[in-house]
Amino acid sequence: GLGLRWCHSRRRGYRWQAGCVSSPSPTPPVPSPFSRVKVVAEAGSTNTDLVAAVLADDAAWPHLSVLRAEHQVAGRGRTGRAWTTPAGTALTFSVVIRPRRPPAEWATLSLVSGLAVVRALRTLPGPEGRELAAALKWPNDVLLLGTVPDGVAPLAGWGSTRKVAGILAETVPGRDALVVGTRVKLAQRGEADLPLPWATSVALAGASTTPDQLLLAIGTELAALLERWESEGFEALRPAVVAVTDTVGREVEVDLGAVVVRGRAIDVAADGRLHLITADGEPKQISAGDVVHARR
Repeated sequence: GLGLRWCHSRRRGYRWQAGCVSSPSPTPPVPSPFSRVKVVAEAGSTNTDLVAAVLADDAAWPHLSVLRAEHQVAGRGRTGRAWTTPAGTALTFSVVIRPRRPPAEWATLSLVSGLAVVRALRTLPGPEGRELAAALKWPNDVLLLGTVPDGVAPLAGWGSTRKVAGILAETVPGRDALVVGTRVKLAQRGEADLPLPWATSVALAGASTTPDQLLLAIGTELAALLERWESEGFEALRPAVVAVTDTVGREVEVDLGAVVVRGRAIDVAADGRLHLITADGEPKQISAGDVVHARR
């Protein structure tokens, strides 16, 4: 009854006053799927640093807390390979997951995390407006399919496919928590900027995004997938994982360290293992190993 309006100005914020000067409404921030995001200029390994941080102060890192590094100097792969991420060229982060399912099921979370990355990358418009052809390479790599330009010779075991991201999951000792690290190559534009011949980047695939934008997209997918994983288990997500796993349907070689297993990958099992039919016709399930793709 006083004729006042709820008005906003940059200097004074929101307040009641007699009239408002017409101006665009402020855009509300997009809600973050994460409970905490800490960004550091440099880290050795975000996984190593985040595990140490959780051990030092468990309460400070709730479910879906993130440590992101603009520059990573001692990243680690699943088999102990190390790498450096040049500043500003990649999205490098680790997230705390506190699973509300038995530890025996936690191994599937690497695949669930990979599915989140694939779905986020597929939202990026590629050349001619087409979505990026992202896929999983079991157990922890994310690929871009058909990204090699015409005239470039196929690479043995990779063809015209290249790796754009890697995922490393590890448990936090003595805590009901898992840390999942992800590195997505974004801005590298030449072979000299890439760590391996079979690597690529979002930029080389003809798309673009920022670390913050892609982190938000991955987090949004991951939060939704984790909610379903916790309520229904991996079996509910397994069809979606299989559908984006480029390994399934291929002849593969799996290096187990002491032996190499050859066969046809036919499925991802309910516990996340890769289901093979060997050359001798024997069914075999692989829990971990370096996979080389052959023909489909």
